[in-house]
Amino acid sequence: MIFRDLVELCSKCRPPSSLPLLAFIALGGALMWSLFGCLIAALSGSIHLFWREWLYIQGFFAVAAALFLGLMALSPALSETVQQASHCPKFECWSDQQKIARLRRVVIIFIMIVGTITTTRLGFTVPPPTRYFMWLTCTGVCAMAGFITWHAIEVLYTATKISEFKIKFFVYSPGETRSLKKLAVYFVTFSLSVTVGYIFAFAGTMSPLWRGNSTWINGVRAFWPVIYVPLCLAITTYPHLVIHRVIRQEKDRLIISYQEQINSLIGDAQSLSKQDIERVNALADLIKRIESSPSFALNFPIAIGAALTYIVNIGSLFISKELVGQILRKLLRM
Repeated sequence: MIFRDLVELCSKCRPPSSLPLLAFIALGGALMWSLFGCLIAALSGSIHLFWREWLYIQGFFAVAAALFLGLMALSPALSETVQQASHCPKFECWSDQQKIARLRRVVIIFIMIVGTITTTRLGFTVPPPTRYFMWLTCTGVCAMAGFITWHAIEVLYTATKISEFKIKFFVYSPGETRSLKKLAVYFVTFSLSVTVGYIFAFAGTMSPLWRGNSTWINGVRAFWPVIYVPLCLAITTYPHLVIHRVIRQEKDRLIISYQEQINSLIGDAQSLSKQDIERVNALADLIKRIESSPSFALNFPIAIGAALTYIVNIGSLFISKELVGQILRKLLRM
């Protein structure tokens, strides 16, 4: 009951849709939370232990990533981006359905509870009350992870409905439709941000300071990548495949339309006027231009973001856990 009320309360929050502003808020929040932890540790005489463990578990970066992604999930950024591409209210209607709202609560609460249990049992070295601060941090980050996971589902659902949107295509080159590129940028930004957050959390589990059961620690290190690597790859790949299909369909529709116009001009006419010939040539050139135009909503940032998402996620599955731990130890001793 308490968890449900908390989820509903957070769901009613509407952060701004500006991603740079959300990033600024997240960094400021992570800094304030880190200072609060330092204050608790200083008052309990464990500042050195706290700071050492906070660095090893990537505390600042994990909190900043969780705040940014959580605020992004709660903000109207996705719905506003969809509205720029099409005047379609279906996305909002879907999320307001009672069954979907119930499923949303279940997913968020499940991720929060499982995440909190798995991370707090890793075994923090700091003594109470600083340890309680660490537990509270885990709970907060995992709660945000629940909202982030649900937003990933929203992104995938939105992608399935792109073909139903009345997209205002740029006729000369459908793949260069500005609003469609903005939608693709949002998908890549979210997937890359989730990847960054996942990597910080993954690096945190590599801390050599954990005092919990070694089997449990190894299980946690293997469990979360099984969930979030496929999720990151799905929200990177599937929306762009759908966008490609939609662009290809629009290109085919335009080409068929212009071919029919050429056929109607030529028809069985014995001769064509100069004006008809010029129009036929213009239509033929337009068909060639449309056919050679890109079939993906791509630009350099989108391509780089997608490539980094693939490299980092797939690499995290094969990189040696011992190697990651050694790198962290060397970096934190510099």
